[in-house]
Amino acid sequence: VQTRLSKIRDQLLEINPSLAIRIFVAYRYQSKADPSSGKSANWGPCPVESARDERWSKEWRKPNPGMLQAAMQWAGASRLGTLMVGDMQSDKDAAEGAGVIFRWAPEFFIKGIELPQIADVGTIVDEKFSSASL
Repeated sequence: VQTRLSKIRDQLLEINPSLAIRIFVAYRYQSKADPSSGKSANWGPCPVESARDERWSKEWRKPNPGMLQAAMQWAGASRLGTLMVGDMQSDKDAAEGAGVIFRWAPEFFIKGIELPQIADVGTIVDEKFSSASL
């Protein structure tokens, strides 16, 4: 996961080396499966010891826009100066919830985007990978 996020960061820096990029991720907890009892692994609430860490909050997980809003606040970016690149409907929903520009990953990374369109982008967030931080 860290390697993939680093590659995305490097691609963005090739487009515009002056971008300040910080990766924001949301966490969630998965219980262990117990095949002997037939219990399957389930996604559950955050561990008690992590309850105060906003990265575990429901508001940070897509399609909610909390993490994207935190990224914008960190960057001092406006809604119009923020671009979210994603590959899932929940990415698009989070972008819409935050009122920011959204581009599908294949459109952005394969077809490319003209430099003037990204030159003023203050925040790039791709939170698809939910367990790494850089």
